[in-house]
Amino acid sequence: MRLLSWNVRGMGRTRTFHDLKDFIRVHKPDFIDVMVNWENGKECRVTGFYGESIASHRYLPWDLLRELAGARNGPWLVCGDFNEILDCREKTEHVVRAQRVGKANVKEIIDRGFGNLELLQDWGGFTTRHLVTMVSDHCPLLF
Repeated sequence: MRLLSWNVRGMGRTRTFHDLKDFIRVHKPDFIDVMVNWENGKECRVTGFYGESIASHRYLPWDLLRELAGARNGPWLVCGDFNEILDCREKTEHVVRAQRVGKANVKEIIDRGFGNLELLQDWGGFTTRHLVTMVSDHCPLLF
């Protein structure tokens, strides 16, 4: 399991953005952990998550998240492909991961975001929208 963490200024600059894309392409991390500094001076930790697709290994990324949770205080958003559903109502036809089970096409919500209490207090709450794309079976998330 690989974690990419980078505390860098200027992510809006083209060069910095391309460097990050190169790091991701070369090192293929399972997690990306960054500090985001907003123009209003607020700071938020954002962790990109990829859950194990092999059921017997699913505890590994959750163990790493527990470690990361203890490493820093403050607002924290974790988002990405968790490869988990929380309850059977998340098997639906509109925000989906499609998979075949026999002849059936089962669709599940597995892309999501979670925030800690400090994030909710700092941002006053937020909603997550699952956007639709034709190029992937995963949904872009808009917060």
